[in-house]
Amino acid sequence: MSPTTPVSLRRRSGTGDAELSLLPFMNLMTLLIPFLLVSAHFVSLAVIDSSLPGIVVGEASTEDPLLLTVGITDDGFLLRGNAEGLAKDPIPRLQGDWDYAALTEALEVIKTDHPADEAVILAPEDEIAYDVVVRTMDAARASADRLLFPSVTFAGGVR
Repeated sequence: MSPTTPVSLRRRSGTGDAELSLLPFMNLMTLLIPFLLVSAHFVSLAVIDSSLPGIVVGEASTEDPLLLTVGITDDGFLLRGNAEGLAKDPIPRLQGDWDYAALTEALEVIKTDHPADEAVILAPEDEIAYDVVVRTMDAARASADRLLFPSVTFAGGVR
């Protein structure tokens, strides 16, 4: 057959069925599968224990709850609660950084006055970064030598 023969005539004059070679496909899979496994990202999630406000059914205690609230604002931390004298002065930011050590010290004083209370309510403003909220939770839960307020609850922003 000459090179000018139409394609349809060349196909008809073939010698029979052609065999399909799987070798190129197997080579591709041999390279592709390990590459995909190595490049896959494995996700690890961290869990922070917290709780939402709940409704308690049962007998009311004779003692008023502390309702310690740590407000997180752009200016610093605000400590409020039901106990007398708990409305402390705001803990301002120091040169733009959050003063977590001062917050922990203030919470240690409150814990000394109210050893039975374990709950704190965090009330961050809308613009507060997630990292600041997590570090505030850490500062409220424990100091270097003792447990402070391990039960953390979230509330709406400071108003």
